[in-house]
Amino acid sequence: MRTQLVLFTATAATTLVHANHAIDAIVDLGVPSLSAPALNDHAHAVIQRADDPSSLFLIQGGVRTTIALPSSAVIRTLRINNAGDILLTTAPTFGDSPTSFVYSSGSLARDWRALDPMATAADLDHAGFIVGTREPGASGLGDPADPAAFRVHASSSDLSDLSPAVDHPGSRAIATSSDSRFRLDQTFVNNIWVTARFDTSSRSSTTISTPFLFEDPRDINNNATILGLAFTATATTAYRAHADGSIDALALDPAWLSADPIDLNNLGYAVANAQTVDPDTGFITTSPILWTPDGEAIELADLLPDSSAVTLLTADAINDHNQILVRALDEADQPTTLLVAVARVPAPGAAALLALPLLRARRRSSFRS
Repeated sequence: MRTQLVLFTATAATTLVHANHAIDAIVDLGVPSLSAPALNDHAHAVIQRADDPSSLFLIQGGVRTTIALPSSAVIRTLRINNAGDILLTTAPTFGDSPTSFVYSSGSLARDWRALDPMATAADLDHAGFIVGTREPGASGLGDPADPAAFRVHASSSDLSDLSPAVDHPGSRAIATSSDSRFRLDQTFVNNIWVTARFDTSSRSSTTISTPFLFEDPRDINNNATILGLAFTATATTAYRAHADGSIDALALDPAWLSADPIDLNNLGYAVANAQTVDPDTGFITTSPILWTPDGEAIELADLLPDSSAVTLLTADAINDHNQILVRALDEADQPTTLLVAVARVPAPGAAALLALPLLRARRRSSFRS
């Protein structure tokens, strides 16, 4: 397996500027990821190994630590906080429910199958609090037919503190802000699921009104901004719903079929993946997108020189330093994971300069439709 490799470090002579943003550095982590990897603000990454699905790699400054999984899990949720705690939730399989695990210092700390098989974790904040949903049939919730959102600390020896943490039946937890202040929920109102912002201090929930036919909420940041997938009459795209009630939707490039939102940081930047059809092959293709607080949608491939040699596949996470985890194909068309750092260029209108031929970013990746 290849070791970590610094592929590109920007200098004044190697910077390609687009929409006042440029790539600072690219690091090839040398590990292909089977599922969406996770990233914290220290640039520590957690990757499910494609060559060994029964283990994770925790990558910290080029040092790899192997974490054994209970089985070759199909991972639905993977998170790492700044304290190094790791949350993993498996996807449901035939005859089996989703299962959540918490790892601390590289070791399994909590197996929720033994604690509460009805509770599934969705997200982890930097203070170690976990939000999730207790599914119908759990005890102590009143009507057993109602799911209930919860918030509990990862260090809890059991889940007995779920009941006082439940806010009201009929809610599912989607995500938490990294500072523990807000939880993103879907709440059942008038026979439909609506997006709600829950304040953990006041324990109050506010439903979000949008102009869309339907929305699929994905993330919430410390400013209470919500990132989600909007369904309109003609397309699907990303949206941001802000604490002041304003909403902005990602403007789709005419070549894009849709844009799938993935992650949101506390600076207001989001990453998404745009889909289109390759006119030559008819294959569905994807292109990682950086969505800036100013509303610009930048294809990451546009920040790389034409002489480079990788194919960017999907953006999977962004931290508060605008470092992005991207699944990609390297110059030999082998799958790998890149850590791409993007910075705002201080001087507006800075000229784009020729970059060194270290990478070639094919504009879109190809998958069979």
